[in-house]
Amino acid sequence: MNSGGSEFDEVGSEMQMCAVQIDTGSALTAETNSEILLSWSWDDLKNAQKQDKDIGCIVEWIGENSDQPTWNCVALKSKDTKTLWHQWSRLKLRDGILKRSFTDTESESVSWQIILPKILRMEFMQIAHSGMTGGHLGESKMKISVKKRAYW
Repeated sequence: MNSGGSEFDEVGSEMQMCAVQIDTGSALTAETNSEILLSWSWDDLKNAQKQDKDIGCIVEWIGENSDQPTWNCVALKSKDTKTLWHQWSRLKLRDGILKRSFTDTESESVSWQIILPKILRMEFMQIAHSGMTGGHLGESKMKISVKKRAYW
């Protein structure tokens, strides 16, 4: 995982920092309060997180106990799992979905980013590329839009 930057070239190869603010059902809400329907629901997202090889164990550990597992539990896991483990204090299950606290450096506002499983990233990126409000966005605006909503 990288702490930011322009790591959007290989969506599924490695976790990258991004950000999803999903309100209810399967609707993704943008800053303009427009809704974009995704093909997946809250339950689909929960199941995808549990089944993701990098995220699933983190979901399980947080669900069982809020204490961070020892390094011995993580040592043989993937790089992405280890990255999430290092951010343990910023992770929380909210409504059964693994999220990460994110503090915007400019506004100092805190939001909760959904840890997006690999299987859902391509669709999310396609929606972000089209613009959360339906218009085409340039690369820099797309990256900002994504970072505000999801983390991977």
